Amino acid sequence: MRILIAPDSFKHNLTSKEAAAAIEKGVLKAVPSAKIIKRSIADGGEGCIEAIAEHIGGELIRVQVHDPLMRPLAATFLYVKKSRLAVIEMAAANGLTLLTKDELNPLQASTFGTGEMLRAALDLGCERILIGIGGSATNDGGLGMAQALGYRFYDADDRLFIHDMSKAGELCRIDDEQADPRLKSCTIQAASDVFNSLCGESGASFMFGAQKGADPASQALLDMALKHLNQLVIEKYGVDYGSLPGAGAAGGLGFGLMAFTQAQIYSGINLILTMINFEEQVKQADLIITGEGKTDGQTVYGKAVSGIAAMAEKHGVPLLCLSGAVSADCRELYASGVTAIFDAALKPMSLAEAMASAADNLAFISESALRLYQCAITKRKD
Repeated sequence: MRILIAPDSFKHNLTSKEAAAAIEKGVLKAVPSAKIIKRSIADGGEGCIEAIAEHIGGELIRVQVHDPLMRPLAATFLYVKKSRLAVIEMAAANGLTLLTKDELNPLQASTFGTGEMLRAALDLGCERILIGIGGSATNDGGLGMAQALGYRFYDADDRLFIHDMSKAGELCRIDDEQADPRLKSCTIQAASDVFNSLCGESGASFMFGAQKGADPASQALLDMALKHLNQLVIEKYGVDYGSLPGAGAAGGLGFGLMAFTQAQIYSGINLILTMINFEEQVKQADLIITGEGKTDGQTVYGKAVSGIAAMAEKHGVPLLCLSGAVSADCRELYASGVTAIFDAALKPMSLAEAMASAADNLAFISESALRLYQCAITKRKD
């Protein structure tokens, strides 16, 4: 039996590679003769570099940038010299995990560090940049990123904007005279699992602001600031980027990438599965096992599991999903290519306990799932 193991990372716990190793351990206990193929995957959040480097290689480049609160930070991205490609995770510079709960402040948090990583990739001569934009701590519409790339933003008194979204509504002029000219000859692809527009009830501020530390009043202020920024861009460039799908991703970084670097927003999982030639592995598999930290009603909307499910369904391959936590609203996945969903939690436990035993629990549930699957296919043959 040829089994393809391709879980997403279990956020803040197991990497995709670690989760795959745990699943493999359980599978081989149930089916020692199984031929295992493991693939790291990601949907635009953490793990993009690992997934792509595993398939195409490359060199990890360490650069000095600034974190969301403009403190010095060393961040890493992938550089593939032969294809002049860089793979960047914005969360490496401006991610939520870089701040403590008390430090969360989307009115002050900036994407400047993300722009610094883009600039470093341009310095290496990259002609294509893939940037994963999941896991952000920011809500600045990409203003910080744009500033790092040479853009300047001014208010009516010709004062330069500096990392304060409470003042972004006062901006009245975009100066792109010093914008990095290399952006024009570089293809930038943003990998996202979020396709919200920039503003409004389903926009960046109201949908995701709370998890970044914004109270209702701050969410409203941020939304007004992003509306104003979008209007400035419309007046300057004649395009309503804010209404496009993905503009609201990463606190509006999707918008900023489109407006200031001419990036295109893609489904992160579909883009990465294409880059690692995943479909060829699906065609050869007898069974696929995937997984994620939590499987719920949102999983079907652009998450890693849903992308794999679409390929599994296309080629008629059974797909098992092993999850750190499962909610009842995940049933929609059964109509989208997932054969069965298993909860790796073996008993009622706290989040801390679940995370501490995640690898062992995953190995146990994968063994149990494979024993059940073996029983089913053996019975069918009889």
